[in-house]
Amino acid sequence: MPGDPLIKVRDLSYQVGGNLLLDNLNFEITRGEYVGILGPNGGGKTTLLKLLLGLQKPTHGVVELYGVPVHKFKQKYKIGYVPQRLTAGTPNLPATVEEVITSGLTAKLGPFKSPKAEDKKAIAEAVEICGIGYLLDHSIIGLSGGERQRVFIARSLAARPEILLLDEPVTGVDIAAQERFYQFIAQLNQELKLTLLFVSHDLGVIAGQVSTLLCLNKTLICHGAPEASLDSTLLNQLYGESTPTHLHHHHHDHS
Repeated sequence: MPGDPLIKVRDLSYQVGGNLLLDNLNFEITRGEYVGILGPNGGGKTTLLKLLLGLQKPTHGVVELYGVPVHKFKQKYKIGYVPQRLTAGTPNLPATVEEVITSGLTAKLGPFKSPKAEDKKAIAEAVEICGIGYLLDHSIIGLSGGERQRVFIARSLAARPEILLLDEPVTGVDIAAQERFYQFIAQLNQELKLTLLFVSHDLGVIAGQVSTLLCLNKTLICHGAPEASLDSTLLNQLYGESTPTHLHHHHHDHS
């Protein structure tokens, strides 16, 4: 059913040692939502993504995907993940762009299985959506940050996910490429009806793009439409008194 939440988080807490990283989160995300996840460094954003992916086990509470507890959820290929340190971590990978994208099908096909015709079609579509056809034979090593990002998003899209998690994907990419990237992500949401969770530091840009904001500083500070969420009291709760001033006056037209 279209209104059913794809992701349901109930009483979610996570601690390491005596250190509470996330405290009692409750929220739901429905199909086709574009969710911006904001918060300070150490606020728990990456930890939340890892809990949603089942990469870490909650200390308390439940994460459900498609109505199934995450540790029992088998169709992992439905969720694409573009981790944070992607561009830094792959400079010496001796693979072509096409090989990297094809490797995105492993979770769906299982290891050592060759892509079938429909998988090749999905790869071709991912390449076209990401606008990187001209790069297929290139080595991943020589690419710019922006190009490499698109390659890894194409890799996620090759398995035709329904949910895409992006962890600060524009870190280290120049401003012009960032602008294009935000437009591109919005397009994925609109055209493919992808459910997106986008972790970002750039409140000004993300607020003009997303349908829902999830503000996180160990606890859930806000969850709702961007217009309703962005007042100065809330920004102080989120970032402390040191809220960067540009956050208040930085709006993007997303027409």
